[in-house]
Amino acid sequence: MRKIYFVFLFSAMVLLAGCAKEETAAPVGDAQSLTVTLSQTKTHLGEREGSGPYTHKIYWSNGDQIRVNGIESDALTGLAGTERTATFDFASSLGNAPYNILYPSSIYVDETHVTLPAVQAYESDGFADGMFPMAGYTADGSSITIEHLCAVIKLSVKRSTAVSADTDNLVSVTFKGKNSEQVSGSFTIDYGAATLTGASSAAADKSVKVVKTLATSTSAAAVYYIVVPAQTYSNGFDIIIQDAGGDIMTQSKASSISLVAGKLYSTPEIVFVPTGEADPTLTIDSAADLIAFATDYNNKVYDGQDDLVVALSGDIAFDSSTSSEFNATGGIGQKKGVGGAAADNYFLGVFDGGGYTISGLAATVPLFAFTDSGSQIKDLTLSSTCSLTVDSPAVDSNHGALVGRNKGLVKNCTSNANVTINNIQDVSTAEQHYGGLVGRNYGGTIDGCSMTGNIICEQTEDVTSSNNVYIGGIAGTQASAGSITNSNYTGNITFSDGTTYGGITITYITKDKDDNDVTNGSYVYVGGILGYADNGIISDCTSGIDGTPRSIDVRGTFVPSIGGIIGWSKEAASSEISDSDNYMSLSFASNAARAITTPTRIGGVAARAAASISDCTNSGAISSVSNSTTVYLGGIVGDGADVSNCINNAGGTITRSNAEAGTGQTNRYMYIGGIMGGTNAACDVTGCTNNAAILSNAIGTATQTTIDISGIVGCAGSASPLQIDIASCNNNGDVTLTNNGTVVTTRLTVAGILGYGAAANTTIKTCNNNGIIYCNSQQNKAGRASYSGGIAGLMGTMAAGVAGLEIGNCTNSKRVWNRNYNNTVTPASSTPFGGGIVAAIIGTDASKASVHDCTTTDGDVVELRGYCGGVAGYTQDATIADNTVGQALTGSNANSQGAGGLVGWAVRSSLTGCSTSANINAVKNVGGFVAKLDTGSSIVGCTLNGATLTKGTNGAATNAAVLVSDAASGTTITDCGVKGTINNGSAETITLSSNMITTNGGASVTGTYIIP
Repeated sequence: MRKIYFVFLFSAMVLLAGCAKEETAAPVGDAQSLTVTLSQTKTHLGEREGSGPYTHKIYWSNGDQIRVNGIESDALTGLAGTERTATFDFASSLGNAPYNILYPSSIYVDETHVTLPAVQAYESDGFADGMFPMAGYTADGSSITIEHLCAVIKLSVKRSTAVSADTDNLVSVTFKGKNSEQVSGSFTIDYGAATLTGASSAAADKSVKVVKTLATSTSAAAVYYIVVPAQTYSNGFDIIIQDAGGDIMTQSKASSISLVAGKLYSTPEIVFVPTGEADPTLTIDSAADLIAFATDYNNKVYDGQDDLVVALSGDIAFDSSTSSEFNATGGIGQKKGVGGAAADNYFLGVFDGGGYTISGLAATVPLFAFTDSGSQIKDLTLSSTCSLTVDSPAVDSNHGALVGRNKGLVKNCTSNANVTINNIQDVSTAEQHYGGLVGRNYGGTIDGCSMTGNIICEQTEDVTSSNNVYIGGIAGTQASAGSITNSNYTGNITFSDGTTYGGITITYITKDKDDNDVTNGSYVYVGGILGYADNGIISDCTSGIDGTPRSIDVRGTFVPSIGGIIGWSKEAASSEISDSDNYMSLSFASNAARAITTPTRIGGVAARAAASISDCTNSGAISSVSNSTTVYLGGIVGDGADVSNCINNAGGTITRSNAEAGTGQTNRYMYIGGIMGGTNAACDVTGCTNNAAILSNAIGTATQTTIDISGIVGCAGSASPLQIDIASCNNNGDVTLTNNGTVVTTRLTVAGILGYGAAANTTIKTCNNNGIIYCNSQQNKAGRASYSGGIAGLMGTMAAGVAGLEIGNCTNSKRVWNRNYNNTVTPASSTPFGGGIVAAIIGTDASKASVHDCTTTDGDVVELRGYCGGVAGYTQDATIADNTVGQALTGSNANSQGAGGLVGWAVRSSLTGCSTSANINAVKNVGGFVAKLDTGSSIVGCTLNGATLTKGTNGAATNAAVLVSDAASGTTITDCGVKGTINNGSAETITLSSNMITTNGGASVTGTYIIP
């Protein structure tokens, strides 16, 4: 755009001779051009000495554009900077005259309207490019004269010597007519007369401002130029000068004055003496106001104004036309400066919604594209008639109805707008951040906000070019220690093509070191509040509505992380999820024909979290029907770290099944827990309660499948030196594993508190199980292991054992059934075990595992084909001390290996101070204390009190033994008391002459006594 330079100073307001320019039109085929010559005698502005020439001239500049009959010219190029003649080219013919000509092109609205900015860009030695509009008309196209539409006021401001202590820089000057004349916004234009007539009554259009921070002193003046419409100001005008400290000085013209177009009015030099404090508020009361503000802000006309306050004065209604205009702005605040300059132009100021509502905005961009640190957006509502539709985002990756990327404060804002994501296959390889309110919360704060609209991505095609996708009810992602507090999401989230299993596959292409394409499975993170967080805080948030169905429904072949509150909280440092509640039901389904080779994670609060989770609840059902290689499902967290004082309510049922019957699966891993599905991190799970039913239902065929399922934690780590502690937790929900197909498993664990714990130093203390434990794998006959326990399934590894294992002060009050159809007995790999407290626990010689001070009460322990025990089905390198057993024990199948009142099979283990009153009925190896006592084991000071032992009918050892059915050489039994009935064909009261050991390989028995 052209530049005009003013360098002269008048001692009072004076008129400047108008300038004009002549144009001729010349057709060029279907295109056309206009040659414009600036008159030598009419366009010279600047200082002059006497009657000498002016010292400064107007020249055309590269980038200048005009409009003729609404048709925009190409931008001028190739100018040296001193041309008064330039030819404007048009891509198409202008047709026949008459012609309406407008400069600059950017102020054109339609045939009869133009818009003038409320905030003008600053230029150090004149008004800025495109700020001084001109118009003209020609009937025949032969000669065109362009006339100015505005006047110019020049102000020079110095500091007062009397106010030397106040050295704040100046930041802006504002012009206002005293009779509220319109000076910015929409005007009707008369091209022939070259006049403007106000077309707006908006308060925001009653002033015009130039914003620029300038230093002043008592000797050097700061100079501003401000362009105002040529018209009569009947009561004069005010010019308000403001400094960085918020002090203002008002200079007034008190009488009527007509400002003439094309004239420069220069005030006498002003000495700045503050007369008050500024009201920095810019008022917006219409869609046009908001569009104008967005345009001006993105053009950096507010650059440097640190105290910007924008306020709505009432509700704002958009229609289709104004929605399109707003979308063209790209949203308020842009990442880059004007013309792609590198400088950031995030919104920095206060936007006060005043409790008012924006309606009818059919947006394709966020209301605020980027907000900076220190910004505030508050007390604003987007109505349900608003919407955000993101269609094939090729560049920008931050999408939220209110803010794209937020670094500031968003407070007490509500969005009722639906967010629709279309054609995700067309996105670039940039990660995509979609939020109901904010796309990405980057170090910002979201507080007291709510989102009620739905978020919908109805993908209809396979995707081969997208990267990770993040979706959150409030925000898509969070980073740089951002926070979301006291906020609620009550809509539904759908990510699917609408079919049963979601027939889409999402992948993205990367390059290897040789520049070859590599196909990667894309991750989709979905959360009721937040999709994904590097770090930061979520607290006091709610997802869904208690008693009203709301859901997150994700379907397709990609890698999902789905959380009622958050999909994934990546980092533990500076991260926290607390005091938040989920009522959303969560589901994932995928077509079994398309394997997902990376873990699927779903959690009622978090799908995956390194951050601690505390004082949260889940009431939403969780289901997964998929062919995923690995699945983590948790009532609170699927794959997590520390969890404390959380509750999975009865509504938080967890159901997992295969996608389709008859589909082969290999190497599948399922970790399912009422609180936590699984963890590979050192963590504490304390004070948590599960009240929901947990079910894994596998159909079809599968091989090498591992399933760990429990009321609290499904799987606690691998065999590594991690400290994992579970304490003061309660399970009140039934835990069921059912395999109806020909499923061949590597390991099945089903338990009340912990399914599988192979991490060193894993402990379970003061926990209670009040849910039925049921494992039913009736097709598994190929020699695989299963472990069912009231508190734990398997702790340690069968082959080598693990140090530091402990179960203490725990209680089980419900049935434990292990109905696994296994035909082999190989402890290291394939034997089924069931226990009232733990199915199997394996320590090391140097660090014995410990089960102590535990109790079982109601219900029974049933083992179909392996060993079961009142405390443990199998122990190795363990101490079993001071436990009390009240549950009945049954080894019900012809292939059952044995049942013991305390332990089914003990290897290098000691039993001390335990008591059992369990009735035992098994087909073979019935022992009042232990069915099979192996070398290196001992029983000391234990009591069998009032139990009935019923002999078996199968195998070599058929009798019911008072102490041990099968005792190996070198084992010892000392100072044990017995009382009850033994049934070896007929019921007999136990005496010291009863069958104490059925098979004695050399065990030493001393001090046995009858309990009175």
